[in-house]
Amino acid sequence: MSDKQDPIKQSGYIIEYVKRETALNMPSNHYHSYYEIYYQLSGERYYFIKDRSYYLKKGDIALINSYELHKTLQAGGNTHERILIYFDPSYLKAFKEAVDDFDLFQCFEKTTPVFNLGPKEQLFIEKLLYCMLEEDTKRSEGYTSCIKVYLLELLIFLGRFSPEIKNSYLEFPSSLHKKISEITSYINIHYKEDLSLDKVANLFYMNSYYLSRTFNEVTGFHFTQYVNTVRIRASEELLQKTNLSILEIAIAVGYSNSTHFGRVFKQLLGVSPLQYRKINKF
Repeated sequence: MSDKQDPIKQSGYIIEYVKRETALNMPSNHYHSYYEIYYQLSGERYYFIKDRSYYLKKGDIALINSYELHKTLQAGGNTHERILIYFDPSYLKAFKEAVDDFDLFQCFEKTTPVFNLGPKEQLFIEKLLYCMLEEDTKRSEGYTSCIKVYLLELLIFLGRFSPEIKNSYLEFPSSLHKKISEITSYINIHYKEDLSLDKVANLFYMNSYYLSRTFNEVTGFHFTQYVNTVRIRASEELLQKTNLSILEIAIAVGYSNSTHFGRVFKQLLGVSPLQYRKINKF
């Protein structure tokens, strides 16, 4: 998607309220260059972030860092409500430069990206979110400044509170989720190596078919799909920040040849590695 087609690149942000009453799993591999704040108003969801899944219920908030692999999955009933904010780091550039006593984006660097707010904090967060939604809907004079101020207040609140909140999300929804998290953690560390389904299944003393099925159930990704996404995400940084050849990058992220690497890269990002480098080289 070009910058002209990307609404976040155009406006700097998106905020949306959604209520769904039918089953829904996010259909695609999902990571992006902007930040994401996901607030669960009602219902239940599983949220897979980087290498493990979290169980979200009313009053839970998920903070997704830029380029963090993530996907939401159905949990419990079909009906759920959420408010979602996407914003580009440049959207608050002037504020970030002016604020010298607080890192506005520190909440996205926490070890655990999901936590539950108490009743008082939920009311505060929801008031800010509904004010942002109202400004975005009405678009009265000065609405963009109002949205930035509300977002600034939200980020400071989250940065202050996230280290202090008692977090039950260090626990896994089930023993199966814990096992799959161990496997995804292994993939994130060893993606440069041979990671066939059979090899990983043997390493974790699992049947290959069972691993394939349960991996998809827990993460929302097929095994090979997840491995490829981790590898391609790593290759993006090398394409942007180094002068390594396409073959060298392919080998560095776990592919044996540049042809296979290029085919997978284009399937995921819609452009070839060379085209990506021309567009995004630092």
